[in-house]
Amino acid sequence: LGLLLLMIVVLVDGGRSFAPNLALRVPDLAAWGLMIGWVCMVCAVAARRTGSLVARVDRHGDRRAVARARAASRRAELLVTIGSASLAAVFGMLGRTREALGDAVLIDEAVVLLPAALGLVAVWWIDAETERRVALAGWQSRLVQGAPVGGVATREAIVVDRVRTTLVPTLLPVAMVVGIGEMVSIGALGLGPSARAWLQLAGLVAVAGVLPSVLVRVMGVVPLDGGSVRERVGEMSEAAGVRPPRAVLWPAGGAVNAAVLGLLPRFRYLLMTDGLLERLDAPQVDAVIGHELGHIRCGHLAWLVGVCAVTLTGCSTLAGLAWAILAGGEQTSTTTGASIGVGAAATVLVFGWVSRRFERQADAFAAALLARLRGSERIGREDTDAMASALRSVSRVNGVRLHAWTFRHGSLAWRIRHVRALSGERMSSLSIDRVARRIQRATVVGGAVVAGVVLAASFPP
Repeated sequence: LGLLLLMIVVLVDGGRSFAPNLALRVPDLAAWGLMIGWVCMVCAVAARRTGSLVARVDRHGDRRAVARARAASRRAELLVTIGSASLAAVFGMLGRTREALGDAVLIDEAVVLLPAALGLVAVWWIDAETERRVALAGWQSRLVQGAPVGGVATREAIVVDRVRTTLVPTLLPVAMVVGIGEMVSIGALGLGPSARAWLQLAGLVAVAGVLPSVLVRVMGVVPLDGGSVRERVGEMSEAAGVRPPRAVLWPAGGAVNAAVLGLLPRFRYLLMTDGLLERLDAPQVDAVIGHELGHIRCGHLAWLVGVCAVTLTGCSTLAGLAWAILAGGEQTSTTTGASIGVGAAATVLVFGWVSRRFERQADAFAAALLARLRGSERIGREDTDAMASALRSVSRVNGVRLHAWTFRHGSLAWRIRHVRALSGERMSSLSIDRVARRIQRATVVGGAVVAGVVLAASFPP
């Protein structure tokens, strides 16, 4: 999320500074020094804090120290990205880079993003020692129980996995979209604005089709050709009313996780980790599959994109109008930056709130799907138990506290409480579905209003 915010700030407004008077007084070398120095300072503080907490784990076996070390790493990630975004906006780092290197396709953007990307890799290297302690504790527990055990990943392997599963999937889509836009702008100078817009739209469709296949190869997944899991995915997809995604095994060092990748049905993948298939029983695996199919059936990815687009555009536009009124109608780089900052902040908050409700809806969809497979019209206790026990297994295997809150998913305890409340409910009248429909209606109405405002503003008075 921080990376996306950084890219929004870096790419908008042609790379101009949001504080031109300040930027003019700061030379290029000093601006780069401040940006790189900020990243180094955050990483140094994170290393010291995490090191002391890991030492406490080693001496006392304090599980709370593990949670605090993880929280320190998450804060460091946000500070690296948000701080880099702020400095890039204030000093116009993209514009400075273009003046020095030219406007080659993606080169200038990559240079500006490089300090933050390297900072994230450094934070993950620091955090990897905490993850190794958690993995080692799980390894010892399984050994005592007589369960099959694998090796504990090295710090290098953990960092490489984070790069493959977090950094690349975040940066690659934006890089492809921005690259297509720049290539169209360079190669279609003789075409009109509408023709260039159609070319960019065709490029976006091509990205949506090609990107999932590229990402699954980068992430090192293995196809699940045949077998009971693939057959079960097909059966549950038919019951859910969706085209079966391609089921693939996601090597994750024993962690329990699953994800859906791809907007277009023909190019969609269902990723399931090795830990999910090895450590969970059949009803729990079915619940996780149902949860991911719920994301597909409810169109959560597309709606999240729409919610973010409408919120960012709408709040930035409203803030811009407000700044223009306060400034007597004058629009400057500073007011533009402030408007985009307001829009980005609102988008982050709305994205988190909506994402957590969509997670609850996917949980409810999974329980309802299990009931439907039993031939029932009501969600039963066994259906909610399967989903709740799957979430508890995520907590146990991944070493995540039940009450630990995350921005996109909420806490596992919060989700379990809502899942258990579904027992006895008719699947056709779930309260979380009504919440989701209100979100969708608000997005459509907000999109129409924003489109109207933008269209009206494009015509001269």
